[in-house]
Amino acid sequence: QVTVNNVTYIAWDISGVDRINSAFWRATNFNNGGQPLYWDTGSVWNMGYMFAQSSFNQDIGTREVTIGNKAFTAWDTSSVQFFDNMFNGATAFDQDVSGWVTTAGTNMSSMFYGASSFNQDLSSWNVTAVTNNSNFDEGASAWCGTGFDNRGRPSDWTPSLADGCPAGVDTFVSLEAPPSAVAGDELTYSLSYWNSSNE
Repeated sequence: QVTVNNVTYIAWDISGVDRINSAFWRATNFNNGGQPLYWDTGSVWNMGYMFAQSSFNQDIGTREVTIGNKAFTAWDTSSVQFFDNMFNGATAFDQDVSGWVTTAGTNMSSMFYGASSFNQDLSSWNVTAVTNNSNFDEGASAWCGTGFDNRGRPSDWTPSLADGCPAGVDTFVSLEAPPSAVAGDELTYSLSYWNSSNE
């Protein structure tokens, strides 16, 4: 047993595990008791389908933690090659994983396929080694990415259309000067936006 933030529970030591693919696939009742999942994943190279079609929605961001007498980096993804289908159909998941190190990743196909609640900023992910990103965000209907570089998608990947976004988010905003304006006039515009996260 360990205590983190005044919560005592049985900790899983997976520091020697190299594959956790499909671990919670179709686990429709798993949400880790409403607590963050602090796992030592530094040896893992395959996370494919890990939370696919599950109801999981807890913090799995990279951070330094101490559990018992052991200090480690939780969610160290620097060795992971396979992220494919990781959150495929995980309709509840919407957590910040922007700090994940993705430099070893080669397969991110369908990673967020159908992840209909996800709307986070992954624009800083290094995906230069990825050779397959087909359907990466297909059906991620809430991923408007308003205010994020490349609408929150990695690198220069083209975002899929997000059906749950308001008009203008998936296209562009055009501002035109009034007909009476002349060169040198100072114009003021007021813009507002809304997305499904009310941000």
